[in-house]
Amino acid sequence: AQHEIQRNLNGIGRASGLTVDSINAIAEASKNLSRGEARDALGAFAATGRIGANASGILDLVKGYGKQTGTDVSAAGKELAGLFADPLAGAEKLATTIGGIDAKTMDYIRTLKSKNDIDGAQRTLMDAISPRLKEAAKNIGDLENLWGRATRSMKEYWDDLGKKSAPLTTAQ
Repeated sequence: AQHEIQRNLNGIGRASGLTVDSINAIAEASKNLSRGEARDALGAFAATGRIGANASGILDLVKGYGKQTGTDVSAAGKELAGLFADPLAGAEKLATTIGGIDAKTMDYIRTLKSKNDIDGAQRTLMDAISPRLKEAAKNIGDLENLWGRATRSMKEYWDDLGKKSAPLTTAQ
């Protein structure tokens, strides 16, 4: 897992400003994804080279986006990476797929992008779709919630075991 994060940070991923340590810290703090799921999504964000400052906030949307679109967490993270890497194109697509983005918000995102304020455009997009996606994430059944907690616990157990047996040897 640590080597995969490092791979995502090579090349264009360096431009994200994220590091192995920061990705691990954000993943550790994630409340609705396992550390492994969070690291995978964060790795996809970093690999775009355009998502750094807003990575934690976008990560909070992954589960809801998956529920809203019928995709698993891994696919949802990768899709959000693509959508937020170009927030204007992402907003246009999200306006037609999940809604929640009005013309005024779209214009503001367009203005921010024209001023090369990608972080601001990402924040605006995140704020626009956040209520809808957080509601979708909340609307899961008790059984699915219980199963999710159980599988996250097992994944985290194996993840912890892997960290102890194969630490990253390259500079972080």
